[in-house]
Amino acid sequence: MVTIKRFTRYDQLSFACLSQDHNPIHIDPIIARRRMYGQQVVHGVNALLWSLAILAEHLNRRTLIDGLHCSFLKPILLETDTVVLIDRVDFSKSKIEILQFDNCVARLVIRFRENQASPSFISTSEFPEVVPNDVRKYPLELTVESIASQSGSLALFLNVTKTNDIYGSGLLDIFGQAQIAEIIVLTRLVGMYVPGLHSIFTDIDLKRSLQSESAGFDYQVLDFDTRFNLATIICHSSNFESTLKAFLSPSSVKQSRYTDVCMKDRQLTVPFQRALVIGGSRGLGEVTVKLLAAGEANVLLTYSTGEEDAKAIVDDIISQGGKACAIRFDVSHPIDATLVAFLQFNPTHVYFFATPYIFSGHKGVFSYEKFESFSDFYIDAFNKLVRPLITAGTRNFFYPSTVAIDELPDAMGEYTVAKAAAEVYCKWMTHNQPHLTIFTPRLPRLATDQTVSILNVDNQSSEVMIEYLAAFLEKCQ
Repeated sequence: MVTIKRFTRYDQLSFACLSQDHNPIHIDPIIARRRMYGQQVVHGVNALLWSLAILAEHLNRRTLIDGLHCSFLKPILLETDTVVLIDRVDFSKSKIEILQFDNCVARLVIRFRENQASPSFISTSEFPEVVPNDVRKYPLELTVESIASQSGSLALFLNVTKTNDIYGSGLLDIFGQAQIAEIIVLTRLVGMYVPGLHSIFTDIDLKRSLQSESAGFDYQVLDFDTRFNLATIICHSSNFESTLKAFLSPSSVKQSRYTDVCMKDRQLTVPFQRALVIGGSRGLGEVTVKLLAAGEANVLLTYSTGEEDAKAIVDDIISQGGKACAIRFDVSHPIDATLVAFLQFNPTHVYFFATPYIFSGHKGVFSYEKFESFSDFYIDAFNKLVRPLITAGTRNFFYPSTVAIDELPDAMGEYTVAKAAAEVYCKWMTHNQPHLTIFTPRLPRLATDQTVSILNVDNQSSEVMIEYLAAFLEKCQ
């Protein structure tokens, strides 16, 4: 049995209102772009409940969950075909997989209690729609040192109307309000309290509670493994004894301030350059904007969603006597609307840093659909951008490639192949138009928001970008 859905930003806000999990990685596109995944991602518990709602359509009686194990393997992306595959449905056990790009992003195993006559299920006590004194507007930002000591209690509440609007009436009809309320509270705990702001929910293990007289929801951090920043949290409620696992993800990478860039010993000297930097509001694009502006270039940077970040960069540069401006440009949309502005700027050099989230692959698995999505960024969008600029007279293009082509990481097949194909496209362009310079250095793993990791990884400082830019300028001469 297969069901397909595309989670939208509206779905995110609806579930946040239901659960009171307002973690910005789910609901704020501006903050989320600076987090590990570079974009909003679906609440794991939202996807879990959607799966249970689909399962409920195949169950014809009220059902007690005796145990549930759910592993969130990869971020669940918005506006992407999301498939629920129910492998087995009976009244003892069901297995469910959630897939994107033909890869499993979450896996559930659910066991049902054979004896359905449970007081905790028969109970008709209603939950309040919300408990205002027990909700937060913004998640806690806990330190590594403080997580291990966290414990407390949360109120249980459930808005039945909103739940039915989101999932249909079958979810509550089959599984009951109490069980669903005790599952929903898990996302509020992880996303808003522990680990809170920088949380990544990875594992849920529910077992039928032996202390059904409990009316609330209590939690305590059982362990915090500092090697992986992984919290193990135990919870007790009327229906379930739960063990949760969640990572404390790294904070966003803050690139050097423009004033600090200007004070570096080594500087570029590009006073006559008009530089168009695609994707210049964060990461390597942001670094490049600052290095070029410090070298006296006139810089036009583009952003897709980070207007405030782009404005801050421009204001910082102008305040120090530099030349910069910003314009919104989404490479996944037609270029016509911004092409006039690009042509009026008449760039002498173009730097292309637009990219989607690059670590979405699975080890040893190749998804052609995912490869196409990378190719849309790295080949199709670049092609649509450079052709009118070449016609208008631009001759110099900086197109960063990746050392992944040499290293061939197991879980980055689609990204690596798309980047390799983009390199060949650039070679083909310069072969047919020898007057062009398209520089495609294979950059190492540099410190950006995309490359931060829960595990310790060897990210080089993004300040080495000056070496690659200097090499590009030498080729242009």
